[in-house]
Amino acid sequence: MVKKTKEATVKEDVAVKNSCKKDGCCCSCTSKLKTGTILVGGFAVIVATIWAMAANKWIQIPSWADFTPKTGKVVAMIDGDPVYLSEVKELVSQIPQLSELPFEAIYPQLVKDVVSEKVLKKAVKGSEVGKNPIVQQRINAILFEAYLVEKFKKMVTDDELKTIYLEEIKNFPRPEEIRARHILVKTEKEAKDILVQLKAGADFKILANKKSLDAGSNNGGDLGYFKREMMIPDFTNPVFELKKGQLSDPIKTSFGWHIVLVEDRRLAAPPSFEETKDFLRKQMFAQKVPELIEDELKRFKAQVIVPSLETKPVVTEAEETDMALEEAPVAETPAVEEQASEAEAVKSEAVAEETPNPVEAETAPAETQPAPVESK
Repeated sequence: MVKKTKEATVKEDVAVKNSCKKDGCCCSCTSKLKTGTILVGGFAVIVATIWAMAANKWIQIPSWADFTPKTGKVVAMIDGDPVYLSEVKELVSQIPQLSELPFEAIYPQLVKDVVSEKVLKKAVKGSEVGKNPIVQQRINAILFEAYLVEKFKKMVTDDELKTIYLEEIKNFPRPEEIRARHILVKTEKEAKDILVQLKAGADFKILANKKSLDAGSNNGGDLGYFKREMMIPDFTNPVFELKKGQLSDPIKTSFGWHIVLVEDRRLAAPPSFEETKDFLRKQMFAQKVPELIEDELKRFKAQVIVPSLETKPVVTEAEETDMALEEAPVAETPAVEEQASEAEAVKSEAVAEETPNPVEAETAPAETQPAPVESK
């Protein structure tokens, strides 16, 4: 590489400045270049930081769909706001059972449901119902339960539930159940004729498909396995008396006349783990709720301060005086009683002095009486 001389470098700088003046540039290109470099570099650092935080899940970057407005066919209007077909289809995706039905058949009801939900949201938002204490209590109860359920799911694994399941099924009742086939006809005579054919070697399944009035008898009259309480007593009582492989006599019920073939007898199997898993989880959750709450009390360092039951209530001075007057017994005031007795005694003596005794007046000695005056 050929090293530039100082003179050549100066000439190039002068040429660049002159070209800037011709183009009407108001500042030097060098300063622009430096400023642009700083801005681009700073922006790159910010972007890199954001993506690093997102990669570590410190923040969540919204997807493009979050910024895309809902568009498409408008199926309803609410106070000037459109309701789109895409929102109706979104409701179907949220409820798996709906996806199994023809969309055209449930479309009118779906639109009504979406519109009703939006209208009620607007109505509630503009009302005072959210400030109602009872409503708040119900909302809080739902939130509290949802929080505890999520916490419980993380605490209890399927393996723990399976251990509980294996313990539970040891004592699970296993009633007897029967697998049978039947042929249903209107009259006793028809039932007896079919019984004769069966005893002669006719195929039960074929006769059931041809003769039985039961709508489900196109499968050879198979009733599957059933327990005693699953059928009406008029049917199960005689059927459960039969042995495996035995034919019944004609059995009369409210449906007609039956001929029954018992194919198998067994003890009912306990429900599988998958069938009972959700029930066990709910049962265990109910037992664990106090423990879950206790964990939260410890986590937030909650302290329950209970005042001593022996603490006396604070009484004002006036109340103390009233209470003293009410509670003071009579025996505690002897001075008042003595004074009252003395006063009564003095009063009695004074009255006695003022009132002469008539008996004493008659028997008074003569000298006390004034001498009679002699008349001249």
